Amino acid sequence: MNRKLLINLLLLLLVSVMGVFVWLEHGREPERLDRLTAQSPDEAQTLHIEHPDGKLIAFEKRGGDWHMLRPYDMPANRIRLIALARVVQAPIISSFPLPKEGLGQFGLDRPIRLQVDKERFLFGASNPVNNQRYVEHGGRLHLIVDRFYHHLGALPEQLLSPNLLPEGIRLKEIKTTQYRLFKTDMGWAMEPANPNLSSDDLNRRVQDWLRAQSLQIVALDRIEAGEEVVLRREDDRADHFLIQQRDGQVWLIRSDLKIGYLLPGGSGLLTPPGSGKPQSPADSSPLPETPVN
Repeated sequence: MNRKLLINLLLLLLVSVMGVFVWLEHGREPERLDRLTAQSPDEAQTLHIEHPDGKLIAFEKRGGDWHMLRPYDMPANRIRLIALARVVQAPIISSFPLPKEGLGQFGLDRPIRLQVDKERFLFGASNPVNNQRYVEHGGRLHLIVDRFYHHLGALPEQLLSPNLLPEGIRLKEIKTTQYRLFKTDMGWAMEPANPNLSSDDLNRRVQDWLRAQSLQIVALDRIEAGEEVVLRREDDRADHFLIQQRDGQVWLIRSDLKIGYLLPGGSGLLTPPGSGKPQSPADSSPLPETPVN
């Protein structure tokens, strides 16, 4: 390392420590700090993440909401994508010209690449002294507060929407192993019929399915046979899930995508409305042990 670069690094470290002190002292980001770009996060329309191994995760905004394009064509996790788009306005704690040599010491020899619209960022290592992240943008090396990298390093499944079904769809049939709900001209009906249930009870169960969210989404390297849940939309498209149980947890498996959704404990989606019984799917095949990374 030449003397000029060493001096720059020492100055960078000093400025970084001072910046963190100011940030912690005021409990917020100092407004006078420069930002990585002048772009508004709300205006972002596309977002791409490329990992050092070449894996690409791509998103675009549709109707105001984020949608994953690769490796799945599915709605994205709105909260995490909004957080990622905010990188364009990340405050710069310190900055200096990008060195021509020694990029490995900043973790920029194998960076995670992020592109938000036309803005490109290379995310390197975390500074061990102050837990700030080295980011290259516009030919300069910056230090920013490390609040984005855990989203960048997430698996694609962790960036999917936790909803079992896309928002705004309408259902006309819900078929599980224990009951069937179906839409008629008079409203929702159920098989087997239960005279003690009102139309409101059936409507609530339909809404429960429409609002259902998973606690975790994982990729699967293999899928065991199991009983099936079919959710049929008004346009006749159907979503198929296999029911699998592991360690007392109930998973709904999309075999076409090889991903699994973990249902919250105590969820009554699979039992008939009004039964009050815990879920006990007949199939207890274990969820595959090894998720795909």
